[in-house]
Amino acid sequence: MDLSEHVAARPAAPAAGSAALVFSPHPIQLERDRELVYAHFLPQETIAEYLERVGIAARIGRQPVILTVNGRRVPRELWARCRPKPGTLINLYAVVRDIGGGKKSPLATIAMIALMVAGQAWGATLAASLGVPAGGIQILGATITQQMIGSAIITTLGGLVVNPFAPPPLVQ
Repeated sequence: MDLSEHVAARPAAPAAGSAALVFSPHPIQLERDRELVYAHFLPQETIAEYLERVGIAARIGRQPVILTVNGRRVPRELWARCRPKPGTLINLYAVVRDIGGGKKSPLATIAMIALMVAGQAWGATLAASLGVPAGGIQILGATITQQMIGSAIITTLGGLVVNPFAPPPLVQ
């Protein structure tokens, strides 16, 4: 598509007193299936009421989304109280999942990185001490080296030790 076709395919700019809603339902490819909705806010209408009226609320349900008003993020809890002004730009886009509100322990991440480094540094030595042959083990035509076996043991056992102290956040 050349530039003239792209410009011609765009909807007209919103008239004075209307709000523009950009809805991106695909969490990875924001351009895919993107919808532009131009509709007037009714007097004293909240974002929640607006989304209901234009048919977006039913489509998103409780799916994790991020909503911004003129570039500022608005939590879902405030949608029923926030009343945008005329000409407001609302962006609503799906996200893969809520990542726990920042409650993941950085200590757990650091510990897991340390385990991966330790697995690479001492994996072959551990596997050799457990009696794994120097040439590795042949399984279905693939060679699994001492390094791979030792690294897997260190990372797996270390993860079992780290996770009880810093469990991953629960998805709500």
